[in-house]
Amino acid sequence: TRKLFGEHKLILSVDRLDYSKGILHRLRGFATFLEHHAEYHGKVTLAMVIVPSRDHVGSYAELKTKIDEEIGSINGRYSTMNWTPVCYFYHGFSLEELTAMYYVADIALVTPLRDGMNLVAKEYVATKCDNPGVLILSEMAGAAVELTDAIQINPNDTEQIENAICQALEMPEEEQKQRLKRMQSILSVQTVNKWAADFVNELNATCMKNDMLRKKRIVAASIAQIKLKYNHAKQRLILLDYDGTLTALKPRPEDAQPTPELISILQQLASDPANHIVINSGRDHFTLEKWLGTLPISMAAEHGAFYKENGVWHKNIKKIEWGAGILSILQMFVDRTPRSHLEVKETALAWHYRESDAWLGTLRAQQLVNTQISLCTRQKLQILQGNKVIEIKSPDCNKGSEVGRLLANRRYDFVIAMGDDTTDEDMFQALPMSAITIKIGSVSEAANYHLSAQSDVLPFLRSLLGKQKTATKEGSIKNRLTFAFDFLKDLLKTQ
Repeated sequence: TRKLFGEHKLILSVDRLDYSKGILHRLRGFATFLEHHAEYHGKVTLAMVIVPSRDHVGSYAELKTKIDEEIGSINGRYSTMNWTPVCYFYHGFSLEELTAMYYVADIALVTPLRDGMNLVAKEYVATKCDNPGVLILSEMAGAAVELTDAIQINPNDTEQIENAICQALEMPEEEQKQRLKRMQSILSVQTVNKWAADFVNELNATCMKNDMLRKKRIVAASIAQIKLKYNHAKQRLILLDYDGTLTALKPRPEDAQPTPELISILQQLASDPANHIVINSGRDHFTLEKWLGTLPISMAAEHGAFYKENGVWHKNIKKIEWGAGILSILQMFVDRTPRSHLEVKETALAWHYRESDAWLGTLRAQQLVNTQISLCTRQKLQILQGNKVIEIKSPDCNKGSEVGRLLANRRYDFVIAMGDDTTDEDMFQALPMSAITIKIGSVSEAANYHLSAQSDVLPFLRSLLGKQKTATKEGSIKNRLTFAFDFLKDLLKTQ
């Protein structure tokens, strides 16, 4: 192979015929290099291997024609009796032949416009051993994430291709070997066998996790067990999130008023003197009071920053004075994200994007978190990523701290908590293992039960209101003991 190209510096590219490979951009970059660097004429050869692919398709045949024309133009302009700038091979090579070409190539030019991985880059690095060489790699190739010691370029920029070729030709041999050695150490670990083993292990772990989480689904037997424990309790604490739990999530939060059915169920639950009903919500206390203030229940607003007991609202923390920096950044994201809006509470700021385009909203949410995290850290504020909302608040209060306050004030022999959001994880984790915790929608590792949809919440609460059957039939005590045993057994499994 070396004899074929003589003493010329050899640049190698290997691709199949495809638009995504950036072959025309590569040729134009090489042409620009020859145009601006006459000192390398007769000293550098580009060996271009293109493996036929779909050339019977019209658009691919057209691409091949353009490649042929570009190569012909370069060779026609610069070639001499002793030198051809571009050596073109329109056919495949055996692995042995390719390996030999990789080994002798001074530079590998791998510049796809988009590529999932690109094994050519890895094959080139793997074959070099103690032989020097330089890899020029497109930043659009998946392999660029691992092969950071390559000269990385934007494949759409012919000037970058030109400069990268110059840098590669002028790179000292010792630096070439050091770069190759670092990349080879990565490839020697991240092998296809390790990738396959990792994939299978992760698949097995996911299956085991899904199987465990599947057992958390509430079925008829689960309801019977919970109802049994509910009926035998003397002091009950019932913690309920509002949005996404008691009511369906609405594009506009102000449209999530309680339905007559919800009001009726809460009224019936609260009418039992053994029950202490607490709405534990991120909503502001003015809204909760307006919607639910007539009910004989307790409430916690803004993640415990305010709480209502015995008909009186209490404030847990001081009103936060929001700096102009945080507000201006949030307003900028409101302006940049159509149909998003900012909610200013006394102790929290909430940027809602439920009505925005799903893709744009998710992108902007991550950008907002990245933008605000350093500023919030300096001001000792917490950023919460909820369901289509980013909230900035004091870390002093959360749904878990409210649970701690409630449990410190009274002893309960039955505790149940229901929520749908990441903010409800604090509530679940603050409760004792004996508590019944139910996650709505997605499955949570912190909760020991799962309801798949918000529409199942009110029927579940209604089932708790069912009349307790009198134990008159023979064997009823045995049945209760069986239920209790099964309940404890399932509870231990889910912990």
